[in-house]
Amino acid sequence: PGRSKGLVTIIPKSAKVILNIYNGDSLIEKKPFGVRRIPKPDIQLTSRGQAINERQGMPAPGPRSLEVKASADESFKAFLPKDARYKVLQWEVSLARGSRALKVAKFSIQKGSLTAFASAARPGDRLVIEIKKVGRLNFRGDIEEVKMGAIVHTIPLT
Repeated sequence: PGRSKGLVTIIPKSAKVILNIYNGDSLIEKKPFGVRRIPKPDIQLTSRGQAINERQGMPAPGPRSLEVKASADESFKAFLPKDARYKVLQWEVSLARGSRALKVAKFSIQKGSLTAFASAARPGDRLVIEIKKVGRLNFRGDIEEVKMGAIVHTIPLT
């Protein structure tokens, strides 16, 4: 049901929807609609409120804490603000040297402490951040898992 008379909310399950319009028992028209998919969110990495430049890297031993956020596409957020609420639900960070991980930390909150990495980190190492699970709070208040595929960010330590 829509918010006012004549409005209908349709929650599609496929790329095309056909809306059958009736007057009583009589079919008046079949109206096809294309469905735009919900855009995947962007992932941002910040430390102490500052965006991290992955190309430039950070001085060793690296950040003491890391915040991982998922944010909606601006046009999606403007059009459907109640459906554009994303959150990173699970992520992990590895302190890597060469081809091996020295330390690994897993998080299920937005901000994670990396103080345990500081004593082992050296210039030339890198922090590898893998986003494991992202959710979207929809207009009903339900959390839907967002299929993101493999998302890996690397921060070189200089």
